[in-house]
Amino acid sequence: MQSRPSRQPRTNPLLRSSRPGAALLLASLLALVSCSGQSKAPQPSASRGVVLLVVDTLRPDHLGFHGYAQPTSPELDRLASEGLVFDNCFSGAAATGPAVAGLLTGRYPNDVRVKDNFRNLPEKAVTLAEILRQTSRVKTGAVVSNFVLRKRSKAGLSGAEQGFDYFDDNIVDKEINRPDYFERKAASTTDAALAFLDGLGEEDRFFLWVHYQDPHGPYSPPPDAPAPPFSRGVATGRHLPVNETESGKGGIPCYQVIGDERDPSAYVYLYDAEIAYLDREVGRLVSELRNRGLLDRVLVVLTADHGEALGEHDYWFSHGENTYGEVVRVPLVIRYPDPSWHPRGEDGQPVRRHDGLVGHVDLFSTILEAMGTPAPPSRGESLLGRLPSRERVLLQEHRDPFSGATWFAATDDRYRLIVRDDRSSLLVDYRKDREETVDLSLDRAEAVDRLSRAMEELVSAQGWKIKGDPEDEPPFSREELEILEKLGYIDPGK
Repeated sequence: MQSRPSRQPRTNPLLRSSRPGAALLLASLLALVSCSGQSKAPQPSASRGVVLLVVDTLRPDHLGFHGYAQPTSPELDRLASEGLVFDNCFSGAAATGPAVAGLLTGRYPNDVRVKDNFRNLPEKAVTLAEILRQTSRVKTGAVVSNFVLRKRSKAGLSGAEQGFDYFDDNIVDKEINRPDYFERKAASTTDAALAFLDGLGEEDRFFLWVHYQDPHGPYSPPPDAPAPPFSRGVATGRHLPVNETESGKGGIPCYQVIGDERDPSAYVYLYDAEIAYLDREVGRLVSELRNRGLLDRVLVVLTADHGEALGEHDYWFSHGENTYGEVVRVPLVIRYPDPSWHPRGEDGQPVRRHDGLVGHVDLFSTILEAMGTPAPPSRGESLLGRLPSRERVLLQEHRDPFSGATWFAATDDRYRLIVRDDRSSLLVDYRKDREETVDLSLDRAEAVDRLSRAMEELVSAQGWKIKGDPEDEPPFSREELEILEKLGYIDPGK
């Protein structure tokens, strides 16, 4: 179907640039918790621990519990059957560094000034791990497998180690096409996660974040990976060009090339094969939690940092270039250890699938409440014992580190308003149009205006300046800012 021409968004300087906000030491932020109005964790007791599983570059629509025809994910499907599946979860960005920064802080990437994979999370940005370690005596561990998530001491690009007692970034396997890039395969990632669990005392409370690199490209399952339980499929006969850069626009990114293969069907097969390999290793970790008697005592969260374009909008085997749904929509499964924490429907029965809008920003409060820790204000809402309002709007952002091109998207319970780097806009009904190709902006003026206003408000909230740290710290709500101004942290009127 031919889409109608898109119309230009309303002119707004906030969409062209936004100054960062804010700075505050962790102790000062925690002192504000009592003013935040956040509810405490559901009764009867806090969780023994939280296991946060983040899979790099994983699309929900290539998983069995989201209806995919190929049997890529039997272990993840089992986990999903024991928890709550969220059908419409969105990351804050389509690149690992910004997405992880937002996930660990409960804010949008530009809130904490992590615009791309080449920006460190500011040292004064407050993370989940820091709060849990300093307020609840929780042992914090992380195992990462993406090169950009290394510690600062290793010239890492994220600063994601903040607050972790144990941070395993032993990433030593060279990528097949980029000798200067390293990764860790899923089997080694699971081994390292189990090593952290081995070091826990019998009643130690803990927060474990495990970041799996597979199925990030190049799609190359290791030799010891089992053969996928599905066929390669029929070749399309299409011959894609190879791009000279890492962009996927119009062709195969140079780092993704597998031998002489140019048919896109072969790359989709290899992507699925990596998911099948990843699935086995996540299943091994979950089985160990079950065998150790931990699974029913911990909150397990499964998500992805972002998705992957597989030809939509003529982007091939890539991410981190725009804010279309295929790269910012992610899976989310939460397995609750306490039945009272599982949200219930109007019939009083546990909700097994929720099609309302949720996001990475919701995991900050969810995890803190599960550990019995009061949650400071964040961009999200807790998903323990309740579901968020369907009236909300979430923001997705992308900034190109080289050209400076900026994309935004504002997403509500039905529509997405995507503002491209040339400032043209596209309104889509993502529930009916998953590939986001039909532009409704001329027919849904009310939705365009509503989402445009919401986008402006979300972006403008990133514009606060905090005394002493005008460029590198996260902003706060207006209520928090009033308190901080009285305390002398903020320059009045800035």
